[in-house]
Amino acid sequence: MKITLASLATLLLFSCTNENHSPVPQDSVHRDTAAFNPSSREGTIRSLEKQHSTFIVSGKGDSLLGLYDDDTRILGDNSTIYSGKSGAKEYWTHAGDFYSLDRNMVSLNGNKELLYEIGIETFKAHGTDSDYTGNQKYLVIWKLNTDGHYR
Repeated sequence: MKITLASLATLLLFSCTNENHSPVPQDSVHRDTAAFNPSSREGTIRSLEKQHSTFIVSGKGDSLLGLYDDDTRILGDNSTIYSGKSGAKEYWTHAGDFYSLDRNMVSLNGNKELLYEIGIETFKAHGTDSDYTGNQKYLVIWKLNTDGHYR
Protein backbone atom coordinates (compact mmCIF):
# COMPACT_ATOMS: atom_id res chain seq x y z
CA MET A 1 0.00 0.00 0.00
CA LYS A 2 1.44 3.33 -1.04
CA ILE A 3 1.02 6.19 1.42
CA THR A 4 0.87 9.60 -0.19
CA LEU A 5 1.40 12.94 1.46
CA ALA A 6 -2.32 13.68 1.05
CA SER A 7 -3.33 10.44 2.80
CA LEU A 8 -0.83 11.11 5.60
CA ALA A 9 -2.24 14.62 6.06
CA THR A 10 -5.74 13.15 6.19
CA LEU A 11 -4.62 10.61 8.80
CA LEU A 12 -3.04 13.35 10.89
CA LEU A 13 -6.17 15.49 10.59
CA PHE A 14 -8.39 12.66 11.83
CA SER A 15 -6.02 11.87 14.68
CA CYS A 16 -6.21 15.48 15.88
CA THR A 17 -9.97 15.71 16.22
CA ASN A 18 -12.34 14.82 19.05
CA GLU A 19 -15.59 12.85 18.82
CA ASN A 20 -17.39 15.94 17.44
CA HIS A 21 -14.82 16.05 14.61
CA SER A 22 -13.65 19.49 15.58
CA PRO A 23 -9.99 20.38 16.16
CA VAL A 24 -8.70 19.71 19.66
CA PRO A 25 -7.65 22.98 21.35
CA GLN A 26 -3.87 22.99 21.82
CA ASP A 27 -4.14 24.07 25.46
CA SER A 28 -6.08 20.89 26.29
CA VAL A 29 -3.29 18.61 25.06
CA HIS A 30 -0.56 17.62 27.51
CA ARG A 31 -1.30 20.29 30.10
CA ASP A 32 1.26 18.73 32.43
CA THR A 33 4.05 19.22 29.88
CA ALA A 34 2.98 22.65 28.59
CA ALA A 35 6.04 24.30 30.17
CA PHE A 36 8.45 21.78 28.61
CA ASN A 37 10.93 23.29 26.15
CA PRO A 38 12.26 20.74 23.60
CA SER A 39 15.43 22.77 23.10
CA SER A 40 16.37 21.82 26.68
CA ARG A 41 17.01 18.29 25.34
CA GLU A 42 18.85 19.35 22.17
CA GLY A 43 22.29 18.60 23.62
CA THR A 44 21.16 15.12 24.70
CA ILE A 45 19.71 14.32 21.28
CA ARG A 46 22.79 15.66 19.45
CA SER A 47 24.96 13.43 21.64
CA LEU A 48 22.80 10.40 20.82
CA GLU A 49 23.00 11.22 17.11
CA LYS A 50 26.80 11.45 17.36
CA GLN A 51 26.92 8.03 19.04
CA HIS A 52 24.59 6.65 16.36
CA SER A 53 26.81 7.88 13.52
CA THR A 54 30.00 6.69 15.24
CA PHE A 55 28.59 3.19 15.83
CA ILE A 56 27.45 2.89 12.19
CA VAL A 57 30.74 4.07 10.71
CA SER A 58 32.83 1.91 13.08
CA GLY A 59 30.65 -1.16 12.53
CA LYS A 60 29.84 -1.51 16.25
CA GLY A 61 26.41 -3.03 15.68
CA ASP A 62 25.94 -4.29 19.24
CA SER A 63 26.63 -0.83 20.65
CA LEU A 64 24.26 0.68 18.08
CA LEU A 65 21.44 -1.56 19.30
CA GLY A 66 21.66 0.09 22.73
CA LEU A 67 20.13 3.20 21.11
CA TYR A 68 16.99 1.26 20.13
CA ASP A 69 14.23 -0.43 22.11
CA ASP A 70 11.54 -3.00 21.40
CA ASP A 71 9.17 -0.28 20.12
CA THR A 72 11.60 0.70 17.34
CA ARG A 73 10.29 1.00 13.81
CA ILE A 74 12.62 1.78 10.91
CA LEU A 75 11.00 2.55 7.58
CA GLY A 76 13.40 1.15 5.02
CA ASP A 77 13.43 1.39 1.26
CA ASN A 78 10.65 -0.29 -0.70
CA SER A 79 8.14 0.11 2.18
CA THR A 80 9.88 -2.45 4.38
CA ILE A 81 9.29 -1.82 8.09
CA TYR A 82 11.92 -3.16 10.49
CA SER A 83 10.64 -3.69 14.04
CA GLY A 84 12.36 -3.93 17.41
CA LYS A 85 16.04 -4.28 18.16
CA SER A 86 16.35 -7.31 15.88
CA GLY A 87 14.79 -5.30 13.04
CA ALA A 88 17.22 -2.42 13.66
CA LYS A 89 20.12 -4.87 13.52
CA GLU A 90 18.82 -6.36 10.25
CA TYR A 91 18.33 -2.91 8.72
CA TRP A 92 21.80 -1.62 9.57
CA THR A 93 23.45 -4.91 8.57
CA HIS A 94 22.17 -4.42 5.02
CA ALA A 95 22.12 -0.61 4.85
CA GLY A 96 25.61 -0.23 3.42
CA ASP A 97 29.26 0.11 4.28
CA PHE A 98 29.34 3.69 5.57
CA TYR A 99 32.61 5.48 6.15
CA SER A 100 31.03 8.85 6.90
CA LEU A 101 27.61 9.72 8.32
CA ASP A 102 26.75 13.18 9.59
CA ARG A 103 23.32 14.30 10.76
CA ASN A 104 22.24 17.92 10.82
CA MET A 105 19.25 18.55 13.07
CA VAL A 106 16.84 21.05 11.50
CA SER A 107 14.17 21.03 14.21
CA LEU A 108 13.33 19.38 17.52
CA ASN A 109 9.76 19.51 18.84
CA GLY A 110 7.49 17.53 21.11
CA ASN A 111 7.04 17.05 24.81
CA LYS A 112 9.08 15.44 27.58
CA GLU A 113 7.98 11.89 26.67
CA LEU A 114 8.23 12.10 22.86
CA LEU A 115 10.60 14.31 20.86
CA TYR A 116 10.38 14.66 17.09
CA GLU A 117 13.68 15.35 15.35
CA ILE A 118 13.81 16.33 11.69
CA GLY A 119 17.05 16.76 9.83
CA ILE A 120 19.25 16.08 6.85
CA GLU A 121 22.00 13.50 6.88
CA THR A 122 25.00 13.34 4.60
CA PHE A 123 26.64 10.00 4.06
CA LYS A 124 29.51 8.38 2.20
CA ALA A 125 29.62 4.64 1.65
CA HIS A 126 31.53 1.98 -0.22
CA GLY A 127 29.43 0.47 -2.98
CA THR A 128 29.86 -2.68 -5.01
CA ASP A 129 31.47 -0.89 -7.95
CA SER A 130 32.40 2.49 -6.48
CA ASP A 131 31.97 4.76 -3.50
CA TYR A 132 28.90 6.95 -3.33
CA THR A 133 27.70 9.96 -1.39
CA GLY A 134 24.25 11.26 -0.69
CA ASN A 135 21.96 13.46 1.32
CA GLN A 136 18.59 12.46 2.67
CA LYS A 137 15.99 13.78 5.05
CA TYR A 138 15.30 11.91 8.26
CA LEU A 139 12.74 11.86 11.04
CA VAL A 140 13.47 10.32 14.44
CA ILE A 141 10.92 10.02 17.20
CA TRP A 142 12.75 9.83 20.50
CA LYS A 143 10.84 8.16 23.34
CA LEU A 144 11.76 8.75 26.98
CA ASN A 145 11.93 5.29 28.52
CA THR A 146 11.28 4.34 32.13
CA ASP A 147 15.07 4.26 32.70
CA GLY A 148 15.21 8.01 31.95
CA HIS A 149 16.97 7.65 28.59
CA TYR A 150 15.72 8.57 25.13
CA ARG A 151 15.73 5.83 22.52
